[in-house]
Parts: sequence; structure tokens; C-alpha cells
Amino acid sequence: MPLTLLLNRYVLGALAFGLACAGSFFWGHHTAYEASLVRQQAAIIAAQKAADKAIADAQARGDALQTQLQAALGKNAQLLKEKQDAIPILTTGRTQCFSAQLVGVLDTGAAGSGVPETPGKPAPENAPGAAASDRDVATYVAAAQSQYAECAGRLNALIDWFATK
Repeated sequence: MPLTLLLNRYVLGALAFGLACAGSFFWGHHTAYEASLVRQQAAIIAAQKAADKAIADAQARGDALQTQLQAALGKNAQLLKEKQDAIPILTTGRTQCFSAQLVGVLDTGAAGSGVPETPGKPAPENAPGAAASDRDVATYVAAAQSQYAECAGRLNALIDWFATK
């Protein structure tokens, strides 16, 4: 057998062995890459499920707090109505409960405080003799209590929202 033919056989054998090793190497890396993609996709799906659950939990918590707030506001509105119904019965309408001077002071007391006037608030009656009756005072107090309770309820709902994560 000539030497060149023998060398060609060895060269071809080595080349075939090299190609087999290279193919095996690349096939192994390709399989590892696919496994990595599968793990990544599984992690993405798990993260999406966790995010969906967190959103659903937050929505349920928000709905429960909104229901509680609406119930409290409904009770507050009913209490205000009961007070407003009782005020004319329990007051005499005395016009000198608050004098005209005191009404003027109370109407203009917030002007220098930097607090803006309430939109839609009627202009103060600073005319001589514009006094507040006991009925006016009681109506104002009932409205202020109602507004305070509504504001406190809303703030408490916000506090509960952020406190119960």
C-alpha cells in the first residue's frame, strides 16, 4: 500500500473524527441553549403569574375598602339627614345666637390665612343685622361634622390601602 494512500486514510479518519467531535460539541451547546430558553420562558411565565396574582389581590383589597367606604359614607349621609330633620324641630330660630359682628368675624376669619375660598360658597352677609340663628349654627355644625366624617373615612381608607400590602 502506498504511503500517500495510507496517509489519506489517516487524514480522512482524523478529519471524520474531528467533524464528529465538532458536531457533538455544537449539538450539545445547541441543546443547552434550548434548555436555557425553556428555563427563561418558565421564569417569565412564573413572573407574569405572580404579577397577575398581585394585581388581583390589590384589586380585591381595593374593592373591599371601597365597599367599606361606601357603607360608611351611606351611614354618614343618613346621620346628616336625621340631624337636618331634627334641627328645625329642636331649634327656635333665635336670631341673636351669633351677633352680626361675630358672623362678620367668622365670615372673614380665613381671608388672611392663605386658604382659598371654597368654590360655590355664597358671599358672606356682612350687612348690619345679619346675625346667625341657633338653627343656622346647628345646620352648619351638622354639615361640618358630616364633611369631617367623610374626609376621615376617605383618609382612613387610603391608610388601610397602604398599610395592608
